[in-house]
Amino acid sequence: MKVIALCADYGYLDKAETAIKSILYNNQYVKIYLLNCDIPQEWFVNINQYVNQIGSEVIDAKFDHGILNDSQGPRPGINEMDLLDF
Repeated sequence: MKVIALCADYGYLDKAETAIKSILYNNQYVKIYLLNCDIPQEWFVNINQYVNQIGSEVIDAKFDHGILNDSQGPRPGINEMDLLDF
C-alpha cells in the first residue's frame, strides 16, 4: 500500500479533492492522510464510501491550529497552511 500525506484547510478543499482524484485515478491501494484543522468529519465519511471500493482510504489527520502561531504568519498570496514545517 502506498502512503501519501496532503495538507489543506476547508478553503482549499476543492484543490485537495482534485489532487486526491488524480492520485486515485492513477493508483490503487493508497492511504492518503489529509492534514487539516477544519475539514468536517462528514466529508471523510462521504469520500471514503467511494475510495474504499478501490482498496484505498482518506484519513482525517487533524492537528492543532495553534502550532501555526509560532510561524512567521501568512504573507500576501500565501495561506498559513503553506507555512507548515515538517
